[in-house]
Amino acid sequence: MAYTKSPRPYKHEYEKQVARGEHADRMERQRARRALDKKGVSRAGKDVSHVKALAKGGSNSDGYFLEAPLRTAAGTYTKKVNEWNVSQDIRGLGPRGSSPSTIRKKPQSF
Repeated sequence: MAYTKSPRPYKHEYEKQVARGEHADRMERQRARRALDKKGVSRAGKDVSHVKALAKGGSNSDGYFLEAPLRTAAGTYTKKVNEWNVSQDIRGLGPRGSSPSTIRKKPQSF
C-alpha cells in the first residue's frame, strides 16, 4: 500500500534490510556483476547467479556465472504429469504451447 498521509520511512526500511542480512547479499550480488563487467563479459539479457545461493550462505568466493533469465524467471516452472517424465506447465499447456492431449502413452509390453 502506498504511503499517502506520511512520508516513506526509507531509513527504517534500510535498517530492517541490514538487520535481516539483505544488504550484505545485495552488495555481494553487485560485486559479482561489477567483476564480470571488469572482465569485459557481456551480460546483456543475462542474470548473474551464484553456485551456492546467497540465501543459503553462499558468496562470490564459491563462484558465480551467467544464466538465461528464463531459467530463473517466474512462470517457467514445469511439473511432471506422470512417471513417464512428461512435463506440463502450470497453465495446462505442454512444451512449446502444445495441448495436453499430446501426452505420451505408456508402452505396451507383450
